Amino acid sequence: MKLSNRRRVRGVRALPALKLSLLATLVCLSQAAPVAAQQPAPELLSHDELVRLYEQETPPAELQEKLRRLLTTPFVSNAASARGVRPLLPVAPKLGNFLRVVQWNIARGLEYDAIKSAFTDAASFAKLLNSTAYPRRSEKRKVVLQQVALLKQADVVVLNEVDFGMKRTGYRNVAADLASAMGMNYAYGVEFVEVDPIALGVEKFEELKPEDRAQLAKEISIDPARYRGLHGTAIFSRFPLENVRIERYEHQPHDWYEDEL
Repeated sequence: MKLSNRRRVRGVRALPALKLSLLATLVCLSQAAPVAAQQPAPELLSHDELVRLYEQETPPAELQEKLRRLLTTPFVSNAASARGVRPLLPVAPKLGNFLRVVQWNIARGLEYDAIKSAFTDAASFAKLLNSTAYPRRSEKRKVVLQQVALLKQADVVVLNEVDFGMKRTGYRNVAADLASAMGMNYAYGVEFVEVDPIALGVEKFEELKPEDRAQLAKEISIDPARYRGLHGTAIFSRFPLENVRIERYEHQPHDWYEDEL
């Protein structure tokens, strides 16, 4: 049975790109000029506007332009640097200065507390590990805890599948909350805008019995004032983020949107 027509506003598979100019800024940290704590961010879409994007195949030009800016303008915060955080580049005898970079798919941030603990509190993270899957003194547990220790040393962290204003993750701005907990600057690029009628809380389930319809409508209800419907990629850095921009992928090996048609 088909309950809804699942839709996302195509936002190209995009991420805030760490360009050579940005890497040069990171390497020259000690001479870096002061940066603004918050760069101008794109305007967020209201719930009513998101519903219109779902319902209208060709939205009004003004709404299309607002969506374009949201999909092409990164959210950038250098609040950590503005607070005076001035980390030094690590040095190795053979390498000289180097950067430690970590990448992690956090599956929307559904396990937010565990993700936060992995970056900030190894002892708390260890308590969250399933003792059956990761028995104490087992090699599997040892490897996981070693990886967590490495996470805390990272200078640049790239996270994909990051929610912003979704019910499933408590309407969190996952990137901003993690950046605050980690004491790092961050940039966030919107990959797509979720306008699925179930996610928006507007699905009517008209083909179902009234009692089933009412129950499902209750289950999918949302807080329209907090819903943003954003999903994307985030970069966290101990160093100032400058010249951050979203780079469109012109060619993709697989069309994920085609699978959902």
